[in-house]
Amino acid sequence: MSNKGYFGKIKTGGSNSSIGFAYQDLCAAFYFLKHLNVSEFNSIGIETDDDFSLLFDNKKINVQVKYEELSIPIVKKYICENQIVLGPSKNKSLSTLLSYLNQYRNNKFSSEDLLSKISVSEDFRELLKRNGIAIENVREIPNTWSVDVLPEDKIKEIIKLEMIEWGIDNSLLLDADECLKDLIFIIYESRSERGYIERSDITNIFKKHSKKLILKEEGRASLNFLENLDLEPSEILSSVNSKVSKAENFLIDGHYEEALREYVELSKAVKSEKLYIKCAGILQILGEIDDAILYCDNALKINPLYAMALAVKGTLVAEKGDDDFALELLKSAEFQDNTDPFIIYNVGVAYLNLRSVDEAVSYFEKTIELNSNLSSPHLNLGVCYFNKGVFSEAAKHIDLALLLEPGLPEALSQKGEIKRFYGEVDEATKLFERCLLNTPDNLVANLGLAFCLIEKGDPLGFGHLVLNYQKQLSELEVDKSLVIVDIGWERTLSISIKNIDRSSYLVNYDGLEVYVPKPKKDRIAIGVLSTQHIELPLIMKSYTDLNSYKNAVNAIKLSQPIDLFVSANGFVNGKSDHCEIKIDLQHYSIYGKTDKSDNKGYRAFIDCFDGWFLLVVTHDESKQQESFNVVGLECN
Repeated sequence: MSNKGYFGKIKTGGSNSSIGFAYQDLCAAFYFLKHLNVSEFNSIGIETDDDFSLLFDNKKINVQVKYEELSIPIVKKYICENQIVLGPSKNKSLSTLLSYLNQYRNNKFSSEDLLSKISVSEDFRELLKRNGIAIENVREIPNTWSVDVLPEDKIKEIIKLEMIEWGIDNSLLLDADECLKDLIFIIYESRSERGYIERSDITNIFKKHSKKLILKEEGRASLNFLENLDLEPSEILSSVNSKVSKAENFLIDGHYEEALREYVELSKAVKSEKLYIKCAGILQILGEIDDAILYCDNALKINPLYAMALAVKGTLVAEKGDDDFALELLKSAEFQDNTDPFIIYNVGVAYLNLRSVDEAVSYFEKTIELNSNLSSPHLNLGVCYFNKGVFSEAAKHIDLALLLEPGLPEALSQKGEIKRFYGEVDEATKLFERCLLNTPDNLVANLGLAFCLIEKGDPLGFGHLVLNYQKQLSELEVDKSLVIVDIGWERTLSISIKNIDRSSYLVNYDGLEVYVPKPKKDRIAIGVLSTQHIELPLIMKSYTDLNSYKNAVNAIKLSQPIDLFVSANGFVNGKSDHCEIKIDLQHYSIYGKTDKSDNKGYRAFIDCFDGWFLLVVTHDESKQQESFNVVGLECN
């Protein structure tokens, strides 16, 4: 192709260079927003010392932007203090090298002895040399040097997400599109002047394109139709008024079985469709789905067009797995009453169950129009927009759900998923852990936490991953593998779990192989061992499988030096009714939660713990056991 042709260098040079500058401006906008809530951050300089620079109270970080795939030859030119090298992607060799750099830094700041650290440093220096980085002292790679990736296709979405989250934190609803246009314009102007953009410049833009976030007083804000279904005085006999009050009080206090008993008695005396639906709703809460459907049918015999009976039956049919019939019932209910938030919301849920995301979005938005103080439609809108890849809208609605219902576990887990998708692993981990405190079986949070731990290099993540996929793994033949792919914004995790024998799985992740014991009825306990003269802090791990017991003992012995004290990392976390224990040894990891109790054993352990404890490993059936003196655990 000729250089003078339409697609030749002469005619495309200006366009291509402008694409590079546009990417650079978006990167500067992202980093500005990322540090906006950092108290020491002051401003950003455009083309001052580098492509852009972040100015803090006591330091300056320079950022070099490359609009090409990052490689080792590119980034090694910029190894220096307070430097970030940024690009839309990085190749496999650089990814591997950065992974080794992280492992080297972990070792450098660990409690390993000096000889071990010197040996690791020498190994890393040889690794760098093989990759064309000749550094006599590996400490010449500063801890303040890093490589970052901002994929081009979604960078605008994450910038708008950061804007919307800042707005909600400051009680503002931002027009993120207009804010982004203005921010990019002032960055563009600053480039030619080598200018600086202050924090106040961007907050002024936000205030210009925003409105105050006000949660309206709209009476009852609940999708629980039992709370909103009032019985008309004309529908009941005066002689049963007291029984209605008694049943309502049971319902308010959450005593569902007592409330059901009263309502069933009432329904025998008064043939009311509302009474039947009250009974159906309580039975649904108690998990008696078939009986609940019968009560809905009784209501529909009295009034075949009773909207709430059609809607409740639709939700019950959905629980039995018939999503198509559920949608028909709910659409019929909507035809009778299109102003009830419960009905409109559940039409949206039915569409979501059928994977009709656009229709679901429409109905969740209608629900919010009817009552903007409901958290559930905001939460489900967030889930829909996340699956559609509209992350700024997803974040907005999930944050609104948390404003309306602080600590809502499902919203915390979904917000964690957004953070994890964008690589903000520490923030995601905190959100998943908060969710699991109240809902320990939350699937999104459990799986998300497993991936977070894996990305942070914590071997506990592989155990969590195995537990989350236990149903699929239990059906896996020996020597067969389950492959799990998790796609993020700038990385894709590919993990295989192989069923190697009756006691273990082999997990392979990015060339790292980890053996994970199969979940069994193993137990862990904590307390003290009382002798004639002293009480010793004790942790006991009991195995049901003999091979698992032997593997544990052999691995711990490999970690045991001559002085007979075994070094470990990990923690003992005391909860209100149980204790969480994690012990990471050189060649083995132990993790578990004690049985629920008043935690007397944990408190006794803490009282006599002085930096070391006795670890007793046992096999239940054979009564075999081994004891080890372990040091290095943290107790919270």
